Amino acid sequence: MSKEDYLGHPADFRVKYRFRTEAEGGRKILPSQGGYRGDFLYEEDDRPDATIYMIHPEFENAAGVPVPEDEQAEIEGTARMWILVDKMRPVHRDRIRPGVRGFIVEGSRKVASVEVNQVLGLHTSQLPRIKLSGDHSCRKCGGKWPSPGPIAHGVFRLVRDLIDQHRPIHAIAELRRRTGCSLTSAKGVKHHLGTMDGRCHECNTALDGPSPTDCSSCGAFNYWQGADERAERAVTFCDSPEMTQ
Repeated sequence: MSKEDYLGHPADFRVKYRFRTEAEGGRKILPSQGGYRGDFLYEEDDRPDATIYMIHPEFENAAGVPVPEDEQAEIEGTARMWILVDKMRPVHRDRIRPGVRGFIVEGSRKVASVEVNQVLGLHTSQLPRIKLSGDHSCRKCGGKWPSPGPIAHGVFRLVRDLIDQHRPIHAIAELRRRTGCSLTSAKGVKHHLGTMDGRCHECNTALDGPSPTDCSSCGAFNYWQGADERAERAVTFCDSPEMTQ
């Protein structure tokens, strides 16, 4: 599944890249597309105390199509770039333009050189979000946890998919990474996430009303996407999910 399918919005910009060879201090093996999370460093910021940004690449083939998740990236080519910290978007809107150079980094190690060659959705994407506030509690289980804050629809889908794949630890980790919420909040969301087709996580009753909501049958608290939100997501390009840098 492409990043656009997961995140629900177009890439922010495109770069030309070249991975460094092992002799140049780069990788021994080129990365696979799936799960790769190399970050971004502006060339003009290249110093020991530089800020590294959560802008992740999605490698393309020669036709400009994302490489399948189980395939390796080429040593050089093009990649779509995704800004994953929403509050940093104004910074990158001021800095990203064709010709800007930078690096893909893994920790403090620069593994690839990049140059921006096209701005995509950086200035135009807008994100509908599920608005959450205050502390949340569940009448069914008696649990109580702090609100995680706004959850982007793309993040809802990603976390729901991980839970359905029986990967709860990954679901909690991704929710914390993409929203900046606490571990307690992430666990609360994970245990109270409704199904993708709008049913209660506890009794499978169809949910109604805005998210979050209590199930009308069993009283369980549910985070979910209403029918209007699912329809809106299907036709609307969205902005990047909120994270904490």
